[in-house]
Amino acid sequence: MSEPIRVLLVSDQPVYRAGLRTLLARAPSLAVIDAVDSQAAAARIGTRHPDLVLWHEPSLRGGGSITAAMRGGGTPLVWVIVSGEDQNPRALRDVWQAGAAGWLHQDITPEALVAAVCAAANGASLWTVEQLARIREWEVAVLEKWRGLTAREREVLSLLADACGNAEIASRLRISPKTVERHVSSILGKLSVCSRVAAALWLYDARSRGDLCAPEGNPSGKDAGFPR
Repeated sequence: MSEPIRVLLVSDQPVYRAGLRTLLARAPSLAVIDAVDSQAAAARIGTRHPDLVLWHEPSLRGGGSITAAMRGGGTPLVWVIVSGEDQNPRALRDVWQAGAAGWLHQDITPEALVAAVCAAANGASLWTVEQLARIREWEVAVLEKWRGLTAREREVLSLLADACGNAEIASRLRISPKTVERHVSSILGKLSVCSRVAAALWLYDARSRGDLCAPEGNPSGKDAGFPR
């Protein structure tokens, strides 16, 4: 008989952790080695070396937190399944890019959940065609917004992201403050954001994920593995 799959549960909701632990404990193919909150996840992965981490979506704080947890203690990447609502394409993209095996909807049956955990632990991908399509649409939308900006608007946006005020932007670009104001207004409209800070955060977020350096025809910037 093969060894059971060692599962670590991550959730910031104690009741959810307890309930899921009880549910998975009924499956002979699984062994829940621990159930922790998101703050303790990285350390526990590094010391317990689970086969799979089941990460509850409300405990998710962006792809970066998952990446940090998966690399905790210098351990190899661990397949992570995120369970919860999957309505946010940006969150889906973060989790997919972090290397998760899939995102399971909270309405999944107990039997299907156990089957998914076993499949992921054996290297299967749990991403659905619909989820991958939404990830692709998100990346394309971000790139299209960037392409919709003029060269001057991109310069202004970059300076906004550097926390420059209108007077400093005008001085650096050798244009009038009124012209800067018009560019800022145009940028906010094209990015569908309501403030300079939001525009700066949009640029930082897009740059950090590599969304603005993708070649034509490949919005993800990846040679392989991009959801089609």
